[in-house]
Amino acid sequence: MEQLLGDINAVAGVKGSFVCDVDGQLVAQALPQEFQEPGLKVAARTLLQTIEGLETTKRRRVHELDILFRDSRILVKNLRSGCLYVLCSRNINVPLLDLTANVAARKLAELLKEPMATSRSPAVAVPRLRVETAEEKTATDPSELLVERGRELVEAAAKKAILLRLLGGSAVRAICPSAAHIALPPESLDLDLAAYGRQRRQLDQLMEGLGYDPYRRFNALHGHRRLKYSHPDQGINLDVFVDTFHMCHQLRFEGRLEKADLALPPPICCSPNSR
Repeated sequence: MEQLLGDINAVAGVKGSFVCDVDGQLVAQALPQEFQEPGLKVAARTLLQTIEGLETTKRRRVHELDILFRDSRILVKNLRSGCLYVLCSRNINVPLLDLTANVAARKLAELLKEPMATSRSPAVAVPRLRVETAEEKTATDPSELLVERGRELVEAAAKKAILLRLLGGSAVRAICPSAAHIALPPESLDLDLAAYGRQRRQLDQLMEGLGYDPYRRFNALHGHRRLKYSHPDQGINLDVFVDTFHMCHQLRFEGRLEKADLALPPPICCSPNSR
């Protein structure tokens, strides 16, 4: 568990993190020394009761809480067998944090189900990780994960006979080995994709099945040229260009998506007669 908390703490803006079980008992922590165990237990129990109250009122599961203070915030991930608590600065890039925290939360949830995770002994000290200073922290690079998510989308679409290809920075990183060291901007959690309009209905069904929510109003107005989706858990936004890439120039996709398995190949993108 400590390694997973360390991964979360490596995200710029995170001050520390800890995990408690359903009784509010501390299971693991990676926090500065000024945070004492009794106070953490009180905070954990209070937030657990808040989640239970919201679930009772809303009659549905509450996956997470985001509690804002003047200079900081607490993100709480509901693990069902307990909770993950992340203390961070108020202006942290939450979608970027979620890329790491959601992966860690799934693994922590599995660990909490194990008998060893829930057994508590006063003689066993909860290990603490050294918390990095602000100078030591570096933003987690989302580039590789974005490429991997793009690859998963393209492969899932192929299984449904839907032609979907990567565009933009993630496409360049995926197909150009010399660009692998280039990190996408930390705030950029967008994937650009290319698709055919004649497969829009199948594409909508695919995205819904994969957990992506459509921007219904935008898609209703602009769906003949462009579609937008977002994943509430991963914090990733999809920008799907339909039939033609419209920006400073135009690139028509007809007959071109079939020419590559993952992304539009560079010779096509750079062709002088791309219009």
